[in-house]
This record gives sequence, structure tokens and C-alpha cells, in this order.
Amino acid sequence: MGVKMLHDTEFQQQFSSQPISAAPSALQPVIARLCRIPVEELLGKGGDARVKFARQTAMYLMHVVCGVSLTDIAEAFGRTRPTASDACHRIEDLRDDSRFDQHLTRLEDLLRNAIEMGAVR
Repeated sequence: MGVKMLHDTEFQQQFSSQPISAAPSALQPVIARLCRIPVEELLGKGGDARVKFARQTAMYLMHVVCGVSLTDIAEAFGRTRPTASDACHRIEDLRDDSRFDQHLTRLEDLLRNAIEMGAVR
């Protein structure tokens, strides 16, 4: 959809030598890079539809892939818990589209790989 994916090698070059030490804030730069959105925009207020969609995707990935609570996600993004919940529900509903589901599955895999590589601690 509106989020452009990095290739595996490009992602590995970016994060393989840069360990990140805290979560969920450690996840934000990794997910921002995956979504090709500056972390400042990801964490900011407002933004265009592309930024808002990337922010919702980031919240979803943090919750589903990493098990971060909706309360912690809301705090990390400066939002309310219902906002984080709505974002996760919206992205989950979009998975009914097989192309979007494949794209999101790829993002989930890339995030898992980043964690396994030690880019997120």
C-alpha cells in the first residue's frame, strides 16, 4: 500500500552493526526505517495519510510481532490507548486484502530478523 519496503540487504547494512538498547522506543527507529518514514514523523502529531498509515503500521508491528502492550505503545507514541487499539484493528482489518497481507507479513519477518540480528534489545 502506502508503505515502501526496504530490501533485506539494505536493511541488514543499516542495522547489523547498530545495536539498539531499549524497547519499545528501540523498535521505533527500526520500524520507521522499514516504513521509510523519518522517526520524527512517525512519532509526531498529524502528518499526511502516508505518515499516519506508517504510524498505524508501526503500532501494529510493535503489538503483534513484539508483544508490546497497547498501553506501552500509546505512551511510546504520545497517544491514548484507544488510539493505539484502533490503529491495530485498522491494520488487522486491512489484512483481508491478500496483497496487503503479503506486504505486512514481509514487514513482520524483517522486524523479527532485526530482533534476531540484535538490532533491537
